[in-house]
Amino acid sequence: MSNLNGTNIGIEPSPEEEQVEDLSIVEKIIGVWVSPVATFKRIARRPDFWSAFIIVSLIWIAIQMVMLPTSMPLIESNTITQMQKSFAEQGLSEKDQTEAIGIIAKSMRILSYVGTVVGPPIGLAVGFLMMSGLIFLISLGQGLDTDFKRLLGVIPWLSLISIFSEVAKTVVGMIRGVTTFDQLTDMRYLKPFSLAGLIPQSVELSPGTAAVVQVLGMIDPFFIWSTIVMVFALQAANRCTRSQAIVTTIVSTLIVLIISAILIFGGMALQQIFAGMS
Repeated sequence: MSNLNGTNIGIEPSPEEEQVEDLSIVEKIIGVWVSPVATFKRIARRPDFWSAFIIVSLIWIAIQMVMLPTSMPLIESNTITQMQKSFAEQGLSEKDQTEAIGIIAKSMRILSYVGTVVGPPIGLAVGFLMMSGLIFLISLGQGLDTDFKRLLGVIPWLSLISIFSEVAKTVVGMIRGVTTFDQLTDMRYLKPFSLAGLIPQSVELSPGTAAVVQVLGMIDPFFIWSTIVMVFALQAANRCTRSQAIVTTIVSTLIVLIISAILIFGGMALQQIFAGMS
């Protein structure tokens, strides 16, 4: 067993370690922040997916519910404006436009409330599965003593750190006051504590720079701290050396950032294409 500066966290737990009492949920939540090395050793011995999944899902739902009264009218207004332009170009009568917009607005409200409750658990489940699978494959490539079930029981606990990026963004939005759709989607406004804050708000965003701001907005103190803690989590889950865990963390983080950047840029490009077709 190693100390904080050691290399090996223990290839196999001893019989004495196996008898160590499991941490309570509260102890895990606190431990992930204040004593991640010891906490993730204990979690890795008894992987716990559901507790972290439920906690993070509830936090995400709470964030969405808090922001919904502000975000929904802005999204609805922006969508209706875009639809009005499209309908006008298509030569629809004012009566037909009003009926169509009424149906769209009603559908958006229903979908928003359903998505607020159903969306986070589904998104998190898919995200945890994909992240655990990615790390599992990277770990196999390194020849580590990895196990998908063990990773799946450890990775979600890292979200108890990264989720506070969204909590902080919500608080900033409430303090500053989000009054326009541009503010709602501008990470420079909502996450000035991230790398997106390095780009002045006076700079007008083109589709390309808007995508860059979205990617930079992902990198903030909570992202950095969760990445550091991931090293301890993977060292425990893969029963490997600190240096091997660092390599796995760096590779998986870079892949996630690259995939996110591709998806964001792709989404921006599609928006431009559809805007040009409408």
